[in-house]
Amino acid sequence: MASVSLALGVLAFPVSAPARVFAQRPASPRPVYGITGEDPVTADNRGRALSHPQASCGPDNPCYLPEPNPAPVEGLPVDSHTADTYERPTAPGSAATGVISAVDIASAQVGADEDRLYFRINLADVDERTRGLPYVYGFELDYDDEDAGDLLVRVTDPAGNLGTRFGVGGVAAFWNANSNVFGATAHLPDGPGGTIDGYEVLAFDQGANHVKDNPGGDRAVVARVAPDRAASVELAVARPFLEAVTTYDPRIDLGGPFTKLALRPNASTRMIDPAAFTLHDRFGRQESGSPYPFLRVAPESPTCPASDAGLTQAAREALDSGTDADTGIANPCYPNRALAEYDNAYYTVGTTDPTPTPGPPGGDQQAQRTGRGGTRWGLVLAVGVALASAVTLALALRRPDRS
Repeated sequence: MASVSLALGVLAFPVSAPARVFAQRPASPRPVYGITGEDPVTADNRGRALSHPQASCGPDNPCYLPEPNPAPVEGLPVDSHTADTYERPTAPGSAATGVISAVDIASAQVGADEDRLYFRINLADVDERTRGLPYVYGFELDYDDEDAGDLLVRVTDPAGNLGTRFGVGGVAAFWNANSNVFGATAHLPDGPGGTIDGYEVLAFDQGANHVKDNPGGDRAVVARVAPDRAASVELAVARPFLEAVTTYDPRIDLGGPFTKLALRPNASTRMIDPAAFTLHDRFGRQESGSPYPFLRVAPESPTCPASDAGLTQAAREALDSGTDADTGIANPCYPNRALAEYDNAYYTVGTTDPTPTPGPPGGDQQAQRTGRGGTRWGLVLAVGVALASAVTLALALRRPDRS
């Protein structure tokens, strides 16, 4: 069973780059990773029989349940409707007798060089039927320190569309140009019926770069199945492209390179509307359900609420206190419903400084973890840039890619 560590940290980027790097077509991406964050793995858990008023699993047809919520070591959400964090690589409810390993995130990695940022999702295993990765994989990115995601990058069926060579087949990037991926409240559920305003601009679509001046060219975002592991997918994003779609926020100066990067990996069996990607603003608890048959804390009501509107913080925390142990407190929102076969990760603020340089396999920096009680949506990875080189680098990064 994978540990429930959620790792991140400060990533120091090169602050000076030879002009030739930006004057010619960049070399083919060669990913390098400096930070690794682990996610709970449902596929490693033992199936169990259970009895629940709404859905039960017998000894001959056991159910797979996620680790208890919150994670016992870090105290961070494993599956929480309030935090919009989900660990559901299974079919709904009592049908959760098998895990879809190809959407069960085991860990994610992040790195960078002078040309690109690199993101890698390591799944529990390949798909049992296709022996590949036939689903949808991506990252939410935020790099202006204001909690709203800026960019959603993803690839569909990387095994079928791309194989182990970087390309643009099935690759897309969606921009949150108005800096609002939330409903009525920034960090609380507003569904069902909440105002949906997510990643509303298609910025890159399989080689078609829709951003002004074509930053990064027709390969601004590329992906592949990792050649060293069939159950891992990699994405590479050109730094000029990221610079061009940095969302304006009046509280900070975005005249130079971005100074922080927050991210969250995700995997799902089906496409999720990028304009409604914050799922707890789209669905209520009755629609999303829960993968936990039991709660640690008794809820205020024996029924699952249609909406979180009017719920106290204590009421939300009780409903989010799901566990795989039979506490005698039945979860009124069990079984899992609309959000089946979806996994994302809750990452939070870290403080270490792993420079992204090549190293031996398994040698990536594991950063310190700090919890924020579900109030921030992502892992924050601070990117240090020397002030003396900021203006020069910013100008260099804005030059169009000649690819």
